[in-house]
Amino acid sequence: PPVKQLAFKEFYNQLKTGLSSDEIILFSDGVHTSMQTKLSHGWIKKGCDKEMPTTASRIRVNILGAINLETMDVYSQDYKTLNADNTCDFLEKLKKRIQDRKIHLFLDNGPSNQNKKVKLKAKELGIKVHYLPTYSLNCNPIERLWKIMNKVVRNNVFFTSAKEFRDRIKEFFEIT
Repeated sequence: PPVKQLAFKEFYNQLKTGLSSDEIILFSDGVHTSMQTKLSHGWIKKGCDKEMPTTASRIRVNILGAINLETMDVYSQDYKTLNADNTCDFLEKLKKRIQDRKIHLFLDNGPSNQNKKVKLKAKELGIKVHYLPTYSLNCNPIERLWKIMNKVVRNNVFFTSAKEFRDRIKEFFEIT
């Protein structure tokens, strides 16, 4: 792995080792899940055709999420769009749910995460933000959650309506 990833791993292990009982580590990211059919796999007998209904719909569900690797608790919220204002809203919701502990939040270097407003909101809430190495999706465990969500909800599924699509995504995350 690149040196920055090794440095991240060392930093993360030191943080985890020195964590007190009133601290929590979360990994966070956003995902833009689209309704269009996501073909992933299938078996077709040689010489036969297999039809799969598809849609090229642009309907999306935008989710900000965070995961605690110690407990596997997932915190998620859907938004009309993912931007700095909604990231600030998500930070407030996280802090409200985890009031009694100091939050260490790992984020990627996306523009809305690097936004001054987000940094100020995190500081105001007492959330310590740590940035992952650039272009290191493998360092963010929540990326695996997005992959599982696709496997469970979207792979090889044709949604007949936007409502069905949104309901299935919300059901997966239990967004209320």
